[in-house]
Amino acid sequence: MIDELLARRVERGPSAPVDRPGVDAWLALFAAPSSRIAGEGDTVPSLLYPTFVRPLEPPTEGASPTGVVLHDALKRALDLPVAIAVGYELELRGPIAIGDRFVSVERIAEVGEERPTRLGPGREWIIEVATSTTAGAEVGVERFRMLGHRPGA
Repeated sequence: MIDELLARRVERGPSAPVDRPGVDAWLALFAAPSSRIAGEGDTVPSLLYPTFVRPLEPPTEGASPTGVVLHDALKRALDLPVAIAVGYELELRGPIAIGDRFVSVERIAEVGEERPTRLGPGREWIIEVATSTTAGAEVGVERFRMLGHRPGA
């Protein structure tokens, strides 16, 4: 079962387009809005791409509660009902611009052996989400390092 999950890829997208109001909202919180970003095709900070990849709405009934399908499937397969993020890495690979739409491919990059943890028996794993524009240009890779565990076991 774990080998099958390691071989699977889950494709998502296309995302909503990168838009000026979305960029301005983030820049207003974390930096000064840029008057250099006027419209379609203008480059925006690449760091913002995960903002546009994720849906703004909560998951619908029956959908993956985290939005990371293979992560949830792995928790079930390993009988580890609880998982916490213990690390996050964002590798930027290319520019993004107003009007870009993204597609992502999720995979399980690594699964560790079961071991005792302070939270109960558990394992670590890494979920990797590679994102590109719908035109095929690489944008970035997110790596979520997770610790799944069985409380009270």
